[in-house]
Amino acid sequence: MDLAQIEDRLRSAGLRVTGSRIAVLRVFLAAMIGGLLMFPFDRLAIVDGSVERVGDWALRPLPETIRVVVGDSPRLGVVGLALGAAASSWIEYRVLRGALEWRIGSLPRLGHESRWSLIAALGVGVLAAGLRATTDDLARPLAALIVVGAAGAVYLGITATMRVGEARALVGRARRLLPG
Repeated sequence: MDLAQIEDRLRSAGLRVTGSRIAVLRVFLAAMIGGLLMFPFDRLAIVDGSVERVGDWALRPLPETIRVVVGDSPRLGVVGLALGAAASSWIEYRVLRGALEWRIGSLPRLGHESRWSLIAALGVGVLAAGLRATTDDLARPLAALIVVGAAGAVYLGITATMRVGEARALVGRARRLLPG
């Protein structure tokens, strides 16, 4: 059950305020966690293809003198913000789910299809990272085609083999459309 379904069920139970309050909590948590992670991550920069620390670890903006030295090297402060947003989303989901379960009882757990889709996505993520590392000497469009094509094919293969409905439907349709 996703976040939108949980919010719909809370509204249908007459609990509109609960979802709104939890959404405000999410925004607050995203700002707090993101802020706490952004400043330390801003001290990490991608220099010559590797991640290196620039400056000391601190919960304050990177000094101007270091920013000038690092120059055009991308820093990873925005990754901290993204992690804060992701963490607050999961916290919001758990709190909303708990509020709904407290009022109407147990909700269905992760099903077979969701579980295998998640496992396939994690495996394909590792595969894509490995393929990307081995295609550094190729032109970017060609490397992207190889990585995305292989990752997509493996994901589709895993999910279709494990009988995920959408993947099996896509494979069935491709078999009907392709000759032979």
